[in-house]
Amino acid sequence: MGLTGVPIALKIYVSKHQSFLDMHFKSLVFIIFNSAVIPTSTRIQNFLSFLWLILREPIVKEALKKLPENAVFLKAEVGDRTTWRDPNNVFRTHPKCQISSIPSLIEFNTMRRLSDKEVLQPSLVELMFED
Repeated sequence: MGLTGVPIALKIYVSKHQSFLDMHFKSLVFIIFNSAVIPTSTRIQNFLSFLWLILREPIVKEALKKLPENAVFLKAEVGDRTTWRDPNNVFRTHPKCQISSIPSLIEFNTMRRLSDKEVLQPSLVELMFED
């Protein structure tokens, strides 16, 4: 399930931190961090991850209409539950991310972020994308 049909300048899906964490972007970069839905996870873990995705996707998709034209939007998977819970998870420890919960929506290289239930509040997500 993706954010298809969203009219934005650049939309990228990444699953490995090397793909973007050490890149130097010249435009605004927003990243939404999700857990991975892994076939080996328990059904309840996958269900909860999927539920978060179903609840949040329409909110984020609508808010993306307010994304500045020069912005980049990334979707990043933090791994399965075990990988995410590791205190040394790169998305927890990398100075450009330092997320503490998922889902999280951040403006890369800044302290602007939304976490957990904040990502389900359309007004907060829209505000995040406004200049």
